[in-house]
Amino acid sequence: MAWIARDDIADVVVSVLVGDDHDGQTYDMTGPEALTLSETAEILGQVIGRTISYHQETLAEARASRASSGAPDWEIDG
Repeated sequence: MAWIARDDIADVVVSVLVGDDHDGQTYDMTGPEALTLSETAEILGQVIGRTISYHQETLAEARASRASSGAPDWEIDG
């Protein structure tokens, strides 16, 4: 994931809304570096001063953890 700060997104949106020559344009916005979710958890933990962990679920674990939501199977599979 190449995270991007909301403030950076807001700055771009303002520029597009008040600027000229943006009609019909598409802009890709991305952060400066792609990070895994494990790397993200480690950095977040350093920033807030506590341990944050990330556990990558298997497909079976993901389905099981969402099954009690009452959502239809097609939505859980999504």
